[in-house]
Amino acid sequence: MIWFAVTEPLSKAKTNANYHLAKYTLEQIAGDICLEINYAQVNYARFKEMRPWAIVHSGGPTPIRSHGILEERDYIECLREWSVPQFCICKSHQMLGAALGGITVDAMRPLRPGEQDSDPSYYSGFYKESGMQSVQVLKDDQILGTAGSTLAISQSHAEELKGVPEGFELLASSADCEVQALRSLPGAPLRYSTQFHPERHNDRHPDGCLILERFFKLAHKLGKQ
Repeated sequence: MIWFAVTEPLSKAKTNANYHLAKYTLEQIAGDICLEINYAQVNYARFKEMRPWAIVHSGGPTPIRSHGILEERDYIECLREWSVPQFCICKSHQMLGAALGGITVDAMRPLRPGEQDSDPSYYSGFYKESGMQSVQVLKDDQILGTAGSTLAISQSHAEELKGVPEGFELLASSADCEVQALRSLPGAPLRYSTQFHPERHNDRHPDGCLILERFFKLAHKLGKQ
């Protein structure tokens, strides 16, 4: 079994079909049952009972400062201390940096003269990275690939991490977002996190699927030890 930890308030998560679709996508790629679980339901007793061999954490539109996720001690303990391999996506990528490293999470750059605001109702006046975009791999990595390669990957975010948390190394960047992918340093529990959405991919743009396949292959080996 693997877990898909949804980082939105439960009332919002229940009505968002994207999480249910992601759950089945992860289940297919991992080749095992995937439990969709809310971040507020994550605790060590439940983990010990169910013994997932990997945990993937979701994105979500609600900023991490606007609800109680930063004060959810059991959830932060999961990110910080549990030895199980984990992969954080978008909002949970930001959560990882803020909760474990004290890194600021804030809006992306202001729009430049002449740039259109793709959604004036959401972070009006600021750039939003969306759709299939290019991400540059900065370091050789067994999951992301070779340094210098370019990934075509799905983006959907208005905020970003403003630095790299201690205990992690930067793996990938895009033209408008420096901290696109992180990996925990050797000797620490395996953590990957991406600002982009690898769970959203298609036949023309398979890079996200390949990243998750490689993660689950590595996680299965580590999580089953």
